[in-house]
Amino acid sequence: MLTEFCDQLSDAQSIRTQFVPGIEVSRFSYAPSEEGEVAALVPSLEPFHFEVFYCYSGMLTLSRSRDRHLTVRGQEIFLVDDATSILEAHIEGPLEGVLVTVNTLIGQENLQNLFGMIGSMRIDMRLLKQRMEEHEGCALLQKSLWIGSVFSILAELTREEQGSFCLWKSVELLFLLCNHSHLLEPVTPNVKPHDQLSLIIVEIGIYMKQHLDEPLTIASLSRQFGISQTALKTEFRRLYGKPVRSWLVQQRMVRAAYLLDHTAMTVTRIAQECGYSSTSQFNTIFKRFYRCTPSQYRKMSDSV
Repeated sequence: MLTEFCDQLSDAQSIRTQFVPGIEVSRFSYAPSEEGEVAALVPSLEPFHFEVFYCYSGMLTLSRSRDRHLTVRGQEIFLVDDATSILEAHIEGPLEGVLVTVNTLIGQENLQNLFGMIGSMRIDMRLLKQRMEEHEGCALLQKSLWIGSVFSILAELTREEQGSFCLWKSVELLFLLCNHSHLLEPVTPNVKPHDQLSLIIVEIGIYMKQHLDEPLTIASLSRQFGISQTALKTEFRRLYGKPVRSWLVQQRMVRAAYLLDHTAMTVTRIAQECGYSSTSQFNTIFKRFYRCTPSQYRKMSDSV
């Protein structure tokens, strides 16, 4: 995603180093030529790619929807993968940091080799992808002892040394995230205390996750939980940041990816497990979501 900024913005500069095939580190710097200039980009990542951005200074604003924004500031770390829910990215003013980009199809073995150099640790890329999907494909790491130590050391290193250091810290970060570190806090809706409607909506979200194979509709859910369709749609969007149907499709696609990764079920059976009676409809939606067919996804997963 930030690699695209380097390619598209004339005022952006980066020093790129490919340490091993599939793993690239860039020292990223952007300074607008005119005061008040805002750079914008619609981000996209190829399947099985993710990025780790160590924001040294400046501010990056990421939009998930009109009213949902994520701001990355100096001394913070941002992770994003190909399942990202980010719709647009904005840079206003100078931005500086180090970007680590990993193609897991190519770089998986090299990552494991890096782990092997420092012990018997292993990294489960499927588990990492599952955890990132739970966070809508992106996560912001802020204010922890680990993050504070990273930026304290970065400040003492030369530009050339910073790239190598961030690569090693990314390896450590991946290990922490794959071993249920609290660096990634679980995503929970913003429920107001004693707000009965919000509690009902959260209950509906839990119910939907547990019944993804059923033909869930707004009408049936509103009847079952005793609220109006308007209240369901409005409050659900406030809490979860997207319409009911969009959220449901996302949950079904996450479930489908998990089943493709961890079971030998046929694509037809997985479609049914995810609430689709039509395999062709399931294939179409899956391809729109992951930019590859279910069969292609399984084949790529098998090689990771």
